[in-house]
Amino acid sequence: MILYHYTTAVGLHDIVASRSLWTSHYRFLNDTSEFLHGWKIVLDAIDRRGAEIRDISSLAWQTVALFRQHSREIHGFVGSLTSEGDLLSQWRGYNRGQGFSIGFSADWLLQNAAPRTLISRRSSMTQSNSERRLTRR
Repeated sequence: MILYHYTTAVGLHDIVASRSLWTSHYRFLNDTSEFLHGWKIVLDAIDRRGAEIRDISSLAWQTVALFRQHSREIHGFVGSLTSEGDLLSQWRGYNRGQGFSIGFSADWLLQNAAPRTLISRRSSMTQSNSERRLTRR
């Protein structure tokens, strides 16, 4: 399957030049509600499976408890991909239709999204926004 990322000419240049895909901390998105909704689904699933987790391992349950306690401090990073490579709504959002739709193999993305390939960097573009990038090695 191919997943597409819509971007501007500058974005395309930066992706090619750095051989990297960047993601942004969810708090710097225009609309954080989708991320927070997904996060609530994760926390609800943990709540539903709480007894099962406790039965499996007290250490696992302690880890979940710490996770819950600090869930508001989560550092989630978000990148936008779609299976639709030709969406009018996306074309309108990028340089009035002058942007680019870049296709990536979903298998390649999964193989290269391992923690060893995520590099934490500070962005000079947005208020000390921590960003992560997926780099082809």
